Amino acid sequence: MISDALRAQAADFAKEIQSLLNRTICGNVQIRALAWRSPEVGRVFVVGHRVSKQSLVPERFQVHTGKGRSCGWMSASSYGWTTRVSI
Repeated sequence: MISDALRAQAADFAKEIQSLLNRTICGNVQIRALAWRSPEVGRVFVVGHRVSKQSLVPERFQVHTGKGRSCGWMSASSYGWTTRVSI
């Protein structure tokens, strides 16, 4: 079982990233955290846009300029042991 402390830390991290993105380059992106125990690596978590128990792969989301115009797509994820950002 994943500890409540790990779940809380993953959820807090997701909230911080979501807040930062929505204050700067995004309109209303939602970032979610999931935590579980993997037989291969032990306790892990994934943080990203549109992650769920059915899909642990985060989806990309739109980023905007100061004028509100879309200027590209971004994918950001954290898998407990590594973090990846693609623009």
